[in-house]
Amino acid sequence: MGTAYLTLGLATMALPDLMIDISVQDPSQSNGLTRLIFQCFGLQASLFGLLALVSRFTRSTYLAIGAAILPVFVFDYWFYAVDPVLTLAGSLIDAIFNVVFIAMCWLGWRGLEK
Repeated sequence: MGTAYLTLGLATMALPDLMIDISVQDPSQSNGLTRLIFQCFGLQASLFGLLALVSRFTRSTYLAIGAAILPVFVFDYWFYAVDPVLTLAGSLIDAIFNVVFIAMCWLGWRGLEK
């Protein structure tokens, strides 16, 4: 999980324009603030990835992270269908990665059963 977050975060920091082109609809793409927000998001994802790589997760850790990811599905839906900012690709890619992260959390949680 840490490697995935670190990789996606670094890619978003290093290539914000590419990530914006893939995931944000016009006219939101042309906003300079959008680029900064993407880079800040990439930094936060990278920091979490590093933290995840050096931390020892407990069952509670996996449960909390998995639960914290669930509202992101509402975000993806809202900003694709209700207030269209995200592209279909952007919302689907995020949703797919979040399903993978929740599956990783479930596997980690199950793997640490007593």
